[in-house]
Amino acid sequence: ARRAPTLTPYNPGYKLLGTRPAARSAQATSSTFDCPSRPHPSARLPLPKKKYIMKFLVALAALTGASASYVATLSHIAEDTLAPKATGYVYFDGVDSNGIVTGFSQANHLEANVDSTNGVDCTAANGCGMHIHEGDACTNTTTQGGHYFEGDEDPWATVGYTSTDVNGYSGMIDLKVDMGSLPIEGKPFIVHANDGSRIACGIIESTTLSHEEVAFLN
Repeated sequence: ARRAPTLTPYNPGYKLLGTRPAARSAQATSSTFDCPSRPHPSARLPLPKKKYIMKFLVALAALTGASASYVATLSHIAEDTLAPKATGYVYFDGVDSNGIVTGFSQANHLEANVDSTNGVDCTAANGCGMHIHEGDACTNTTTQGGHYFEGDEDPWATVGYTSTDVNGYSGMIDLKVDMGSLPIEGKPFIVHANDGSRIACGIIESTTLSHEEVAFLN
């Protein structure tokens, strides 16, 4: 006769399908549920400097179409020893139909406590000047060239800052100069020291950035 099957009594300690899983070890539990630690500060990527952000935005703006505004980011000229940390910018709203260029400029880390009202400061030739030059690069005085203008009278002779604070900040300087028919894009913009030597330089580029955006990035 056929033997009857042996039935195993139900044990509530086991699941109906399969066996009870083994207990998770403390090590496995820790490695599974621990939150990752924050990266060490040295491992974080540094934020790009504002001057590089500005260069990127200027290049991006150039791809979107022509603009009537111009900007130059100013850097220290290597030959200068009076203000080795000099920086700044110039922004031109554009050139009107009469050839008048208007804008603003400021420089940082110049010689401190300059004051033209004392009758001594800014009296040298080009002293405290801010000018567009006729060259095409900031490399040296030869590539920078002299003042850029039409005619016999130099309109840049009286343009510049008149004082600096204890940190060498020039303040925001209004610019309004008759350039005639001369284009300004690609020309060096120079900031001069109290004694007339050249401190900082930047090449003028077209831009779609507003003055407020340029000021923020500098």
